[in-house]
Amino acid sequence: MVVSRSRAVLKNVAWLTCGALIALLIVYLRRDPQATAAPNITTGKVEIANQSNRAGYDPLSLAEIEQAQKLAQAEWQAKRGKVVENKAVPADAQLEFVKTERHEEIQAVYDKGSWQRRADVLIFDYAKNSLVAVLVNLSTGKVDALEQARGSQPHPTDRETARALQLVLDHPAFGPQLRGEYQALTKKSLTKASQLHAAGFVYIAEPQIDNAAVLRSCQQNRCVQLLLSADNEWAVNSTPIVDLSNGLVVSLNR
Repeated sequence: MVVSRSRAVLKNVAWLTCGALIALLIVYLRRDPQATAAPNITTGKVEIANQSNRAGYDPLSLAEIEQAQKLAQAEWQAKRGKVVENKAVPADAQLEFVKTERHEEIQAVYDKGSWQRRADVLIFDYAKNSLVAVLVNLSTGKVDALEQARGSQPHPTDRETARALQLVLDHPAFGPQLRGEYQALTKKSLTKASQLHAAGFVYIAEPQIDNAAVLRSCQQNRCVQLLLSADNEWAVNSTPIVDLSNGLVVSLNR
């Protein structure tokens, strides 16, 4: 009797947890994009402060973000040399600033009471299909460290998410399928990307789960999976996976 009751309690807890996660996802998908201070799509996910004079633990100001990105880009372009542009990516998106934020120092530095302002800048270089991590010293105006990061992919920027959605809509097979699904849900025609709300997430293929097409694209390339909602009311069943490195839609349903 005690065992049965314990199992019942655990089952109820599992259902409640699942329900809570679904509720949070719905709230996320239906959120008003203007309700929060969203970053500019060209700068990616960044931490922004309203005040102009920043110090200590303060997040980066817009001016500091711009300075950090300018220094990081110049340093990386000097190091990588001449490259062939990725034709699958727009010319102005060859270098994508995917994250810019204040650098977290080690505790020993904080214990001193004052420290230099430094910023971590992550750039995805589509020409080299590589993530670059740059540590910029805003106090000296120099780059303290630069390396090509391996084994990780940061969250896609708004611009990358928008590009992924447009690739799906322009696909000769997947585009009509998505429009048909939208029509069935809303009784309206899907004529432009702005009719859908898209939340983008980094996708890395799993050999035990994904098909050959996804595995070919999404183990090394920058891939994005989209969660879509129509009119901020209905969740669209399709969850496209897009290989941004090659400009390909590799799957409509995960």
